[in-house]
Amino acid sequence: MSNITSIRIEEQGKFLKNTKAYKLTRTPYGDDIFFNGYTLKGLKKGDIILRPIIEDSPLDKLLNKALPGEYEHASIYLGDGKVLNIYPDSAGAIHEEDIFCFMSWYKEFRESPDKYTIIRLTNDPSIVKKALDWLKTSQNKKARFNNAPWGLGKKTSTPDGTIFYGSINCVTGITEAFISAGLKRTDLQLHDQKGLPCLGSFSVNNFDTGYELYAHAVKTLKFRKN
Repeated sequence: MSNITSIRIEEQGKFLKNTKAYKLTRTPYGDDIFFNGYTLKGLKKGDIILRPIIEDSPLDKLLNKALPGEYEHASIYLGDGKVLNIYPDSAGAIHEEDIFCFMSWYKEFRESPDKYTIIRLTNDPSIVKKALDWLKTSQNKKARFNNAPWGLGKKTSTPDGTIFYGSINCVTGITEAFISAGLKRTDLQLHDQKGLPCLGSFSVNNFDTGYELYAHAVKTLKFRKN
């Protein structure tokens, strides 16, 4: 375990012990999340939590300026304070996680949860249910969510025949889930040149990005300081 990981575990543990720092309240309009002095209202099943790039290395700074948008990771809300974290780690796992554990892992977002962007791709609960069911049945399938570098991994395909080489990232997992549930692939893709033209075009044409999901959201939610 790296020193950075050990520090994060320790800091996260200290935060989570203070149960007054976070709270979930269920309402007829969705779940209200209180987190470290900020509140998010109306979080619903199927909402996607987009996390921006943490610029803690020269590569991160380049990515944040070169690639479209600013998002490096996406997870999806399951309801009842749980998220499905689509993180192709060494086990190839898609796993459920407590939303407060998920949000408190990085100091930057623990202190400023308003840096998260939450999006909703559809208001149709039947599509949301089908998408979540698809993701849940895909848990721990290494053949689909492997840990290989982009372009160097196993050849994998989605139900509609789209071929991917290498790792299918978190956004691709969510994209494929909603497509399998009834959304059109063309409705979740862009072909523009946001960012540095060559890299921006390359990224939106060759793999799914949080920027593309954000651009097609029917609703956007943000944490607000109390």
